Amino acid sequence: MPCHCDKWAGSRRFRDAISWCLPTGAFLFLPKCPACVAAYVALWTGVGISLTTAIVLRWLWIAFCIAAIAALIWARRSAIRKQAFRLILSIARRNSHAA
Repeated sequence: MPCHCDKWAGSRRFRDAISWCLPTGAFLFLPKCPACVAAYVALWTGVGISLTTAIVLRWLWIAFCIAAIAALIWARRSAIRKQAFRLILSIARRNSHAA
């Protein structure tokens, strides 16, 4: 019976790539000045905000992007460690059966 475990590997890779692109893209397209943040908010929502609110909103945006990227790095590290642990465990099992 053929194995279908790699059936969704392409979509998983696509999902992983998109999950990295969203916070990175949001961070790259972040306006550099608070006045631009206020202008974008007014343009997208029609609501005007003060410069102080724009400053806070910009820092929250930066914090969210950094937290999202850190969470992705943490998840990737955990997945790599699990794969390495499984590989070491399978090698140890093979060697114990051979002896």
